Amino acid sequence: MEGIAPDLFLIDLALPGLDIGLVLPELRRQHRKAVIVTLAAVDDEATIRQALTSGSDGFVHKAMPRESVIAAIGRVLAGEFVIEREPGYALGVSDPEIVLTARQDDVLAMLTQGASNKEIARRLGISHLTVRLHVSALLRIFGVNRRKEVAAKARLPGTLAPNCADVNWPVAAGSHRSRRSPLA
Repeated sequence: MEGIAPDLFLIDLALPGLDIGLVLPELRRQHRKAVIVTLAAVDDEATIRQALTSGSDGFVHKAMPRESVIAAIGRVLAGEFVIEREPGYALGVSDPEIVLTARQDDVLAMLTQGASNKEIARRLGISHLTVRLHVSALLRIFGVNRRKEVAAKARLPGTLAPNCADVNWPVAAGSHRSRRSPLA
């Protein structure tokens, strides 16, 4: 089968001896066009961050129902960036307010305008991996699985802290807003 490149890699973080910090970057280097989806039994921020910065295109918690796992993999294959957390995991908008960092504000503003990760990275002068991490954080903060859902939830009245609620935020790399972040 030499010469045939795989389209998809499913990497289970429970594999004995697997060091995702070494394996995923090498896999990505050898198979730049392939989709890499990480499966894990834990979905803490550090694990997701390491998988994404190491080259994974998506993250799926192994406790998800089979249909959800299959659908998530299909969405990643279709070019969507997907993070599927453990069932029932969500910060949600039932919290009194969602407070974002200045950079999360910038990324959210561009998401609500329909910008792609590549466009956001270019406009903010940051790497696409950094954008992925911010999008991942926004997905978690808003308790959703898709970019479009983040934008929709951000528009709901009372969701964001008053100083975050305008979707036409200026995009300024050096903007300073003092906010606590749920990721801190």
